[in-house]
Amino acid sequence: MVIEAVRARDRRKIRQCQRIADFQSAAASGYLANIAPRRHGIVSAGIIHPLGDFMRQNRNVKRAGSVGPEIRDDKCLSRRNQSLRVRRLRKVVSAKVQSAILGISDADPFFVSGLSELCHGAGSHTGSMVPNDIHLELGSLLFEGLDQIDLTGPFEVLSRLPNSTLRIFAKSTDPVRDVRGLQLAPDATLAEAPPLDLLHIPGGFGQEALMEDGELLDWIRRQASGARFVFSVCTGALICGAAGLLRGRRATTHWSAFHLLPYFGAIPVDERVVVDGNLISAAGVTAGIDGALRVAAELRGEEAAQLIQLQLQYAPEPPFHSGTPETAPPAILEKATQAVRAITEQRQRTAELVARRLGLDSTASAGV
Repeated sequence: MVIEAVRARDRRKIRQCQRIADFQSAAASGYLANIAPRRHGIVSAGIIHPLGDFMRQNRNVKRAGSVGPEIRDDKCLSRRNQSLRVRRLRKVVSAKVQSAILGISDADPFFVSGLSELCHGAGSHTGSMVPNDIHLELGSLLFEGLDQIDLTGPFEVLSRLPNSTLRIFAKSTDPVRDVRGLQLAPDATLAEAPPLDLLHIPGGFGQEALMEDGELLDWIRRQASGARFVFSVCTGALICGAAGLLRGRRATTHWSAFHLLPYFGAIPVDERVVVDGNLISAAGVTAGIDGALRVAAELRGEEAAQLIQLQLQYAPEPPFHSGTPETAPPAILEKATQAVRAITEQRQRTAELVARRLGLDSTASAGV
């Protein structure tokens, strides 16, 4: 009861700050400037107030102009300049908060999740559609042993986005085979990838070989730091977790690996597609198509996404209702669980190692 009360209190504080300093308003720049605790070395716009002091000072502030000194001192900013400043601060501060504040190993996960909402935006980015005259660079990761539909399902959607280029990147240009033997070839190497607007990370059994691949994880972190969206499919979420991208973020993955998300600091959400700011995660395998349609809507608007859906005639009516552990017959669920038991146990061991590398408490993550 005490723990729940503390969590509820922290949620109220976070929501109050969110009302005072909504990210979409000009006041957001003042708030973001003030979430930079000196003790963690985060500096933004030259203002460094400790987070705790800021929250105490602003706990009862109601009026709009009292959020931060940057806004108070610059009331004559045009709406366009305010918008540009907010976007610039979102990119700079969110990366630093992700690596520093969200990296505090003893932070309360509910407080961290609320802070993540403020930095990255809660739920959908409705209204953040990119104008069609801005070209989009989209990139998908390819690796040995991926599940091809994690890649090709979203490819069917994303390759149809107006005014965009979708390319597939891998560590080398050699062809690879998916977990079932399908041969696939990349367009270019990781080093040849431009800064991406969308980074797409698929999953599959081959994900395990990437969890301690420093070169690849560094590339993912660099691309993610400037991307408009990071999109994981299936156990691609675990790769994102190994890169440190899931700390304090709501996420989902394949049902067999869902219990591993807390090892990476993530907040598991049992939904087919989960949006947490600029992180979009899809559950297992075919959920990547649903997730890609959500990405399409975020980047080019719902009308563009609906047009793509119709072009694909994507209106699934499966002949059976065994698509989730909750709806599958118990005997089918048991067979499916047994089929992935070995890889699940390996993923468990890897997740524990990654948790230690990230400075997370694997015992607490596992709920022990």
